[in-house]
Amino acid sequence: MKILIVEDEPITLKAIKLIVESAGHRTLLAECSEAGLDLAISEQPDLALVDLKMRESAFDGLELIRQLRANPATANLLIIAHTASVSTANLAAARLAGADDVLRKPFRQRELLEIIRHCAQ
Repeated sequence: MKILIVEDEPITLKAIKLIVESAGHRTLLAECSEAGLDLAISEQPDLALVDLKMRESAFDGLELIRQLRANPATANLLIIAHTASVSTANLAAARLAGADDVLRKPFRQRELLEIIRHCAQ
């Protein structure tokens, strides 16, 4: 499976990359929402892991999810949002924007791989 990871924190990006690749998946990496959108359109991944809070980007993860859903080329992309927020409003906002599932940070390797497997079924 080809998985796009959109995450602005380099340490978190590297950790997620290692976990995903350890399970045999290929990764595409984006450190900002703009690069994530471009990669999703050009590379057509099977799934995207999108951080909801991206400080250095032109738009946040919620807007990225909305744009992915609005674009015919990426409208059916599986999307898992991830966030450090425990607010039920933020979790609901991710689903409303179009996320297939939401993962709370910090998460364990097993949790990440289980949610990827679940969404891919």
